[in-house]
Amino acid sequence: MKVASVSTGLWQEEICFEYALVQGGFRSERYIEVMDSVADKAQKILASTGRITVVVQDNGSLHKSRLTRSKWKQWEEQGLFIFLALVNA
Repeated sequence: MKVASVSTGLWQEEICFEYALVQGGFRSERYIEVMDSVADKAQKILASTGRITVVVQDNGSLHKSRLTRSKWKQWEEQGLFIFLALVNA
């Protein structure tokens, strides 16, 4: 049985680096839970410093699923901006 590993990291210059590793499946619902937590932190950073939080991700299907896209506006209002990296094949 093949088990996938998914890793994610969040780096803030001179502040912190947050990293998570997930073994096994990672679906849009779980991804959104993680990103909601990141958005909550982003909202606090925006309120206290005026700085936005930017996350750059690959073009993975869960990063751009319909369910995920439905959250983008809310996350942006919280100060979290998601960008999908274009990867040349």
